[in-house]
Amino acid sequence: MEVKEISLNLIRGTAFNVRSDLDEISQELLDSIKEHGVKQPILLRKRDGHYQIVAGTRRYAAVKKLGLPSIPAIIEDLDDKAAYEIALTENLQRKTLSPIEEAHAFLNYVDKYHYGGVRDLARRISKAPAYIVNRLRLVELPANLTRQVFTAETLSVSHAEELLRLETPEEMEEVAEAIKEYSLTSDVTSEVVKLVKEHKMPVDRAVETIRFTEKLKDRAQQISEQAKRSLIEAEPEKAKRIADITDEGFKSLEKRLELFPERSQKMEPKFEQLAIWEERGVIPYTIWDFQYRDDYAGDKDFHGNCSPQIVEQCIWRFTSEGEVICDPMAGSGTAIDVCKRFKRNCIAYDLNPTRPDIKKCDARHMPLGPSSVDMVFIHPPYWNLVSYTNGNESKSSDLSRASSLDNYLGLLKEVFSECKRVLNENKYMCVLLGDMVREGKFIPICRKAASVAESLGFQDCGYAVKLAHGDMSRKKSGVIVAELAYTNNLKISHDLVMFFKKET
Repeated sequence: MEVKEISLNLIRGTAFNVRSDLDEISQELLDSIKEHGVKQPILLRKRDGHYQIVAGTRRYAAVKKLGLPSIPAIIEDLDDKAAYEIALTENLQRKTLSPIEEAHAFLNYVDKYHYGGVRDLARRISKAPAYIVNRLRLVELPANLTRQVFTAETLSVSHAEELLRLETPEEMEEVAEAIKEYSLTSDVTSEVVKLVKEHKMPVDRAVETIRFTEKLKDRAQQISEQAKRSLIEAEPEKAKRIADITDEGFKSLEKRLELFPERSQKMEPKFEQLAIWEERGVIPYTIWDFQYRDDYAGDKDFHGNCSPQIVEQCIWRFTSEGEVICDPMAGSGTAIDVCKRFKRNCIAYDLNPTRPDIKKCDARHMPLGPSSVDMVFIHPPYWNLVSYTNGNESKSSDLSRASSLDNYLGLLKEVFSECKRVLNENKYMCVLLGDMVREGKFIPICRKAASVAESLGFQDCGYAVKLAHGDMSRKKSGVIVAELAYTNNLKISHDLVMFFKKET
């Protein structure tokens, strides 16, 4: 194509204006033309004895401002449609149009000049039809929002596209204000719009809900990663499985928050409580696997001794410092020592006290007033496994010497009833107990004990499975397992820590 020097006096305006800032000429462009001249010729077409600018309006304006007499140009014979397409394409390629300018330019092509449809325009300017459609929708924005998108000071095109999903200009303006006030991303704006449109939620409440949801997602991610690290450290050989499970759990929670964002605010105090548990070392799962018994509490050689870690988990979960815990069957005093270490007050009783701070008492008749303790921790005998008294005077009240299972459960019911009497409302009774196999028959003591507690009005709040690692069990396991195999029973290698709540 031939390039000619065309006098500025022969050029009269532009064929089509697709920009609104034609008077703005950058100093950079002026300096470049001063030093190097016009490096790219402008495009002109002939009209009524003069020339019209098709492409290069700013270069023309800069040359004119510098007082130069002429400008290099290419002259083509173009009709209006071709001239418009070239002017539009050049500005798009140079990225000199704002989103709103693009929207109006596209609208003029399709609606004002009727040059073609969306697909025709998309093909001409090498854009996807969806790009054209999304830009065209911008003209539907209220005028004041149009100015904001035009200047791109507060609202991006992505923001505008989300606003256009709303049904009224008033809703659009409210959400736009929230975008500015809280610096919402387009993704967060999308969630806010969804709540406003689909759930008819006020804008301020929708914003608050989504912000809580994002906060909870972050917190859930932290908890998931902490749990993953702890579990993998304990069982490195199961690292992949643990990672899969924790990741799946987080994704499930994330999906729940997305599906029910309005409920997310109710989750915040739950996560705060979970954070407190983490700091205390509370195990939030149903499997409690203590590989060893801490020696700071009770007597490890006492028959049926309780691991201090079990008492720790219960008091950490259900009590605070300074509260009162009652142990009606204290044994070697494990609960007393644990409570002392963690600044709880412990009242301990036993039919056969082993130390001065355990008072001799029948657990069915404790010298306490109604609703006077904040938690009961009780580790009853497992019926006829080990006897804890010898005298005839204790036989009628010693669960370990009960004549039958029914007799044992009857005594246990009396003990549980007394525990409920002394327990404060909405507080917990924690029961450490185990099932048995006797004479080839499985005896579901835990299930029957839970039924006893429920019959008294306790709310069953589930249980934790405490895995057994006792030396005695290991020494006898060969004999025990052989006997159980003969009777088709399983060797019981766990106890249950059952939780019962005294409701209002």
